[in-house]
Amino acid sequence: MVEEEMHLVESVPAPVFRPGTTQARNVIVTRSGMCFQGPVMLPDSVHVGYGFRKSLATYATGIGSLLTRGVRYHRTTREAIVFHNLWTGGYYHWMTEALPRLFAVRDRWSTSALVMPHHAPNPWLLRWIENVGQFGEVVRFEGGRNLWLPRVLIPHCPTRQDEFDVLNLQRVKSELFASIGVDQRSRADRRIFITRRNARWRKIPNEAEVVARLEPLGFEIFDFDKLDYEGQVRTMSEAGILVSLHGAGLTNLMFMRPGSHVVECAMRPAFPLTYNRFRKTHLANPSYVRLARLFRVNHHFVFCELDMSNVPKSRTKKITANDYDLIVDVDKLLATLGEIIR
Repeated sequence: MVEEEMHLVESVPAPVFRPGTTQARNVIVTRSGMCFQGPVMLPDSVHVGYGFRKSLATYATGIGSLLTRGVRYHRTTREAIVFHNLWTGGYYHWMTEALPRLFAVRDRWSTSALVMPHHAPNPWLLRWIENVGQFGEVVRFEGGRNLWLPRVLIPHCPTRQDEFDVLNLQRVKSELFASIGVDQRSRADRRIFITRRNARWRKIPNEAEVVARLEPLGFEIFDFDKLDYEGQVRTMSEAGILVSLHGAGLTNLMFMRPGSHVVECAMRPAFPLTYNRFRKTHLANPSYVRLARLFRVNHHFVFCELDMSNVPKSRTKKITANDYDLIVDVDKLLATLGEIIR
C-alpha cells in the first residue's frame, strides 16, 4: 500500500488480553455461549467493551434464546468448560477467541466436561478438539435447547474482538501443526493466490486479468473451498506470499512463517458505505494487520473499487464484507508485489 493511503486504515493498537476464569454454579448456557444465573448474564461470557446498547442487545438475544428454545438440565459431577460465544460460529472468532480461551484452561481438560458448541466453522475442528483434548466428558446441545449445568468454568471472553491472548494463540498454532504434521523447518517460499471464482458473491470480476498477471510471477491458484482443512493449513505454512480478498479466510495467515507477506485486497473506505457501528469508523478494518503483527507476518493493503452488480437484491440496502464484489487495481497489486519481491 502506498504511503499516502495509510490514513485509510484504522490505527488502533491490539491490546494484549490476559485471560482469567470464572467458576459458577447453576448456570444456563445458551447455544451461543452466553451464561446466565437466573436472569443475570455473566459478563465474562460475552464481549462487554462495546457500550451499554450493544450489551443490552446481547442480553436480549440471550433471553430470547431462553424463551424460545427452552432448557435441558444436564446432570454431571464435573465442572463444564464454556469457551464459545455469540460470534465464534465465524472462523476468525473461532480461531482468535474460542480456541485460545479453551487452551487457557488446558490444565483442567482431563478432569472437566467440555460444552461442545453446536456449530463450528469447520467440522474438522470439532473432531480435532475431542481427539486432542481427552476431556473427562463432552456435553452437547441436543434438540436445539440450551443447557442448564450444575457447575461451569468460564475462561474469560475478550472484552472486545480486537483483543488477543497471544500466548494461547501460539499454543493453538503449535498444537494444530503437531496434529497435522507440519514441518516448520521446511521452506516457505510458495506464492499463493486464493480464488473465489466459484463463490456466489464476494468475487473479483476481473479475476481472469489478475490471474494472468500473477501466474508469470510464480503464483499458484487455490480454491480453499475445495481443499480440506489440513491441506489449507499445510499450504499456508509453506506460503511466502499470499494474495487474497478481505475475509475470514485471512485468519489462516497465523500459519504463515515469520517474515512472510500477506496482501489483503479490501474495499476502499468510503463514508457512509463502510461505516461500522461497532468500531465507530468507516476506515479499513485492521483485524488482519493486528493478527499479522502478532505472528510477525508483513501485511499489505491493496484497496479496490466496489462492484455491486452481483450483490443479491435483498442485500443492497446493507452491504457488508460478505456481500460485495471487488475490482482489483492490477497495477497497484503488481506494484505492491514488486516492493515485496525485489
